[in-house]
Amino acid sequence: MVDDVAEFTSEPVKPLRILLLLVGIILGQVIQFGPSLTGQKVLLPLDILAQQNVYIPRTLEIQKIEAQNPTLTDQVYVYEPNRRFASAELAAGRLPMWAPFEFAGVPFIWPKFSPFLLLESCTQSPVMLAWVQLLVAIVAGLGAYVFFRRVPKVSFWPAVVGAWCYPLTGFFVFWQGSPTELPVCLLPWLLLLTHFTVHRPGPRGP
Repeated sequence: MVDDVAEFTSEPVKPLRILLLLVGIILGQVIQFGPSLTGQKVLLPLDILAQQNVYIPRTLEIQKIEAQNPTLTDQVYVYEPNRRFASAELAAGRLPMWAPFEFAGVPFIWPKFSPFLLLESCTQSPVMLAWVQLLVAIVAGLGAYVFFRRVPKVSFWPAVVGAWCYPLTGFFVFWQGSPTELPVCLLPWLLLLTHFTVHRPGPRGP
């Protein structure tokens, strides 16, 4: 019993290690999204709105803009309008359940109960998008670090480097700005809890 408890007891908290872990995760996001975190840029593919027959009038200056990734249309066609609608509804004291602006009115099917998207909806400002992305990276990186330390039981440096890299992996880059990426940031935590449940059958495992 003592060995079983010791196996699943967390390591002593070392503030310097935690600080190093957080600094590495945050640095990776600052390198990627620094201008968006400071409000100098918007973390949205706005160049899509400047394309032919989309949104912005085609002036001579606008015609020079080319969409760098036309596959990201959902971010400006769907996700951002939904976020702003949810923000307006919450500011009015209503839970957004019905979208009157789609197909003459439909149920508002959007992951509005996600803590990340709820935080995004606290303001109309698009600057919040970059800060929520930073929060997603921190949650993902911390989960990866705890998983690496407790399940494969690797030493500190492999665990911390893996935790720095996890929020920068392909899935997070490819699905950045989409609700699809949010469950994946919790994947290390889910794997950790699955490990505990398998190795500690009973009510305390899960």
